[in-house]
Amino acid sequence: MKATTIIFRRAATDAGGNSTAQIVEVNADGTGLRPITDGTAFDQDPTLSPDGTQIAFLSNRIDAAGLAELQVWVSNLDGTGLRQMGLGSRGTAVGAPEWGRR
Repeated sequence: MKATTIIFRRAATDAGGNSTAQIVEVNADGTGLRPITDGTAFDQDPTLSPDGTQIAFLSNRIDAAGLAELQVWVSNLDGTGLRQMGLGSRGTAVGAPEWGRR
């Protein structure tokens, strides 16, 4: 099966030295760059769901506890339906998420 899109993290640093990273999708030929996340946090390690409709990633965005700790988040591929995984569990995420066994 030939891949038609590529999903990756694009990092940036603003004039004040603050770093953010956004999850983006682009056509395999380099055209049609589309943001998946809003770029207001450090989003990283994207992984596409087996059915290609959702993406899981790590982020330090403000979580349900009101903290900017590294957690696993999932959204639809168009960026809607953002939700934090592991609600009610203490701790932070370590390592890239994956939809199946590594």
